[in-house]
Amino acid sequence: MSSQQSPRPDGRSELRQIAAEALRRALLSRGHGSPGDADGELPGAMRTLADEARARGLRAEELIIVLREAWAGLAEVRSLLPASQRTEAAARAVSVCIREYYAGVGASQRPAAPPEARQS
Repeated sequence: MSSQQSPRPDGRSELRQIAAEALRRALLSRGHGSPGDADGELPGAMRTLADEARARGLRAEELIIVLREAWAGLAEVRSLLPASQRTEAAARAVSVCIREYYAGVGASQRPAAPPEARQS
């Protein structure tokens, strides 16, 4: 499989399970960290997920899709977060996941900016 191809559907399913566990762990840890640590275990959980996604050859945008699918399927989201906080919490998880994904990419491995993002 070349690095340009999408991962096999079964690999994505497995990664979705990893994402669900990472999100579950982060949700359950909310408020149990040090004072001022509103994210709890979110950065560590998203780092683990991002590392796994990179190891499987997923691009950042593919990882976000997997993360959002996992988020939508978690009963803990509905039971632990009031409806008014769910959208913001999902956006925060995505932001932290993107940051962790690119933090783990070495400078020589950093993907080039898409053509529309390049300046002339």
